[in-house]
Amino acid sequence: MATGKRSSVVLHFDLNRTVLMSDAAGGRTMENTVDYLLSECTWGYVNPQRPSEWVCVSDASSIVPPSVKTGQPPLISYKQFVDDAHPYQSLATAAGSDIDQIKAVNKAAKKKRTALQSAFTGGEDAPGRRVRGSFDEVMQKLHFPAGEQREAAKVLCRVLMLYYTVYLQLAATMPTSRLQEAWSEGRYYLLPSFLHFLSYLASPSLADKPLDVKLVFRTFGDDIVEVA
Repeated sequence: MATGKRSSVVLHFDLNRTVLMSDAAGGRTMENTVDYLLSECTWGYVNPQRPSEWVCVSDASSIVPPSVKTGQPPLISYKQFVDDAHPYQSLATAAGSDIDQIKAVNKAAKKKRTALQSAFTGGEDAPGRRVRGSFDEVMQKLHFPAGEQREAAKVLCRVLMLYYTVYLQLAATMPTSRLQEAWSEGRYYLLPSFLHFLSYLASPSLADKPLDVKLVFRTFGDDIVEVA
């Protein structure tokens, strides 16, 4: 909407995999979240002889699927394969006691989906072991560059831990900070791509334009306070 000669732009962000490489509500660690991310963009097919088996054909994760070879079954991502294997039931036509039963079924299906997709590349028998190199590459980029920046983060983390030690004497129930945890391991908490985006919004190329930009964050987890 226009206000005078200025335009208002509202950008909505889901925190998970956009601002943070984690999922507090889903109980996923950074490694779990990267595996889940790769399961969305790694391709394979359902084994015609064993429909419960997904066969990976990707050598590296990509949003663009590889070309299908002659006679090969259609390609689907591992995430889609798992979602199809553990479908949700619709509540649209449910009534009475059926609602609780459907909720229980969907909760169990979600738990299975999360477990499978969060362990996509880990282990010798993992369905995505063929793209483990993509996992390692993403994890490397989620760490501070080796050197002064990484060491500075660790020093600051020790200061934070000292602060929290004093604070915990007053508030024994204070939760562990995910920011503290990430920095102590030399990892980014906010994704660099998002920080670059904020820098772009503040750059002269946009500052001179008649735009009022607002960011709206949403999450089912409890990490909104740390992001703010």
